[in-house]
Parts: sequence; C-alpha cells; structure tokens
Amino acid sequence: MKFRLMCLSSLLALIPVNAGEVLKFGDTDEDYVMIKPDMQPFTEAFSVCSWIRKWRSGTDKTWFSYAASKSLSNEIFLHDDGGRNTVFGSHGTNVRSGAGVEIGEWYHYCLAWSYSSNRADIYHDGSRSGSVSTPGGRKLTANGYIVLGQDQDDYGGGFESRQAFGGELYKLNVFSKKLSTLDVGKMYMAGRCSDIEKELYNDTRQLKWEEILRQPRAGNVKSTDDYDCFIEQHLLVELDYLRTTLNATQTELEETKKSKEEISERLNETLTELEAKEEELQEVKAGLSRQACFTNTSHWDVLYTTPFFNKVLTAETLNILDRSWEKLGYFKGTLITESLITFFKTYFYDGHDNCEAKPMIKGPNNGMS
Repeated sequence: MKFRLMCLSSLLALIPVNAGEVLKFGDTDEDYVMIKPDMQPFTEAFSVCSWIRKWRSGTDKTWFSYAASKSLSNEIFLHDDGGRNTVFGSHGTNVRSGAGVEIGEWYHYCLAWSYSSNRADIYHDGSRSGSVSTPGGRKLTANGYIVLGQDQDDYGGGFESRQAFGGELYKLNVFSKKLSTLDVGKMYMAGRCSDIEKELYNDTRQLKWEEILRQPRAGNVKSTDDYDCFIEQHLLVELDYLRTTLNATQTELEETKKSKEEISERLNETLTELEAKEEELQEVKAGLSRQACFTNTSHWDVLYTTPFFNKVLTAETLNILDRSWEKLGYFKGTLITESLITFFKTYFYDGHDNCEAKPMIKGPNNGMS
C-alpha cells in the first residue's frame, strides 16, 4: 500500500503547475495583454478559440482584437457577448443568435475563417451560431498587434475603459487553419479541462495558451488557478491510477486462481497416487502375513537343537522338555527329524503365530512310523 501511495504521489506531480491557469482582466483601459506574434501563418486561414467567462454587463466588452496598422485597426475584434465578431472590418454575426451568454458562466467560443471559403463562422459551445462572408481576395494582413482585454481603436492603442473586458480567459489558442464544425464540436465536448488542443490540433496551434501566459501584462491582469480544472485533472490522475491498480489486481487474482487450480490438480493427482500406494501396501502386508504362516517360529523349533534333533524321544528327553508338552508322549520311540518337527508345527498350533491352526490330533495314527 505504501508503494502504491508513492506511485500516486509521483503521478500527481506530473500535473503541470499551470494546468488550471486562468487570466483574469480588470475593468479599466490599463488592463490588457499586448502580443506581437508572427502572424504570417494566419494570413490565409485561422481559428481563434477560447473558453470565456463574462463578468461585466454590456455588449461592447472586447476580449480579443488584432490591428495590422493604423488604418486596419479592426482586422479582428471580438466582443464577449458575441454582439460583434469583426473580420476585415465586416461587422458580422451575433453569437447570441444561436445561444445566449450568461454572466459568470464559462462558454466555448471559436471564430474560424479561410481565404478559400471567404467566410467566417462563429461557434458557441460547439455549435455554429452564425456565418458571415468576407471580401473576396482579401487575406489577413500580417505584422500587427494582438491585444487581449481591449479594443484597439488605434494601432496598438486607443483603449477605453467602457470597452474593457473585465472577464476571464482560459486556453486561448490561435490555429493556422479553419477548423471544421466537427473539430470545434470535439473541442467543446472534450471540456474545458481537457488537452484536446494539444492532442489533436497541435500541429496547427501556432499561438499557444502556454506562450500567452508568459507574455507581459499591463495593469490589473492576474493569473489565477482554475481549481475546478485542477481538481478534475487530479481526479483523472487518481482514476487512471485506480484503473491501473484494478487491472493489476485482476491480473494477480487470475494468476492466483490459475495457480490454485494447478495446486488443486496436483493435490488430486497426489491423493490418487497415495490411494494406489495404500492399496499396494495392503497387498504387500497380506503377502507378508501369508508368508509369516510359514516362517513364524514356535516352541517346536527347540527340537532342532542338539539335545533332541536326530535323537530318539525317550523318557529322559521328555523330562527335559516342559511337562505341558504331553502330546509328545504319543510319539515316544519316534526319531526326531525335520519331518517330525514340521508335522508338530503344522498340526499342533502353539499360539505364537497369526496363521490359522490345523486341528490337533489326539493319537499316533498320523501316518508316520
């Protein structure tokens, strides 16, 4: 468990420090970000996309403006409620034609244009809310200024407090292509906290949000953390970690189950083998028992000793033996031989072995002379 917690901590450390960084603008003519990027990649096609949160009421609050020169100060300027979406000075479509903009609520916005189509399309929360024609043969003029948070009534200036944005921007990117309805829809559906701009469109993302965050800021423009996105990414990392842990646990469980089945199979084989060995042992015991019937010693074996073997059974010999051997009296005068001893052991059971005894005879009529 300690190792897993360390792994989770390592994963959380991978979340970028600016993962949820938002630019919040003040509401005076001194609050803005001015950039002079290379605009050449955008002269024949561009898409300006951002997540926007409007905080000031009114219809003339400008969050993005691009001026190419003093006479071309309205190449692009965009209001935060969609009231004006200007390209080449052509006042066009209203984003509210498709949906309204609520104060304090995040929404996704894209303006997409191309020289080949001579049209600028406006998207609000993934849906096209309007379209406007642009002058034929007109390309975007390069070498200008982009100002965030103010409308440029002059080239790089002419700001007014009444037009100050005063809202928040997040993940503003400018692409060097006209994004399609499908592209914009994917971007919106992926959500504010996703990295879809990097994952799918990074090759045309010429002006990046990460670069914008590093630009100098004038007046009251602050970078704040979007804790919603930070928490979401934190939870996504934890979810990925838990998925990985779950998959590893399932794999381990399957391996354990397989190992258990193999052990159970080996155990059954061992039990079968043990039963076979027990049967074999019983057969061996039975064989040894049968063999013992012929090999067990008894007190008749004393007749093999020197005082008796190959000697005539006499009164003196009987006296030497135990008086309890009265049955020997029937064989007085008989030579003690191996045949006689075997006869005694076979027909006179002495209780010293486990073999079934033969019936005792009561007289000398035993067929022996």
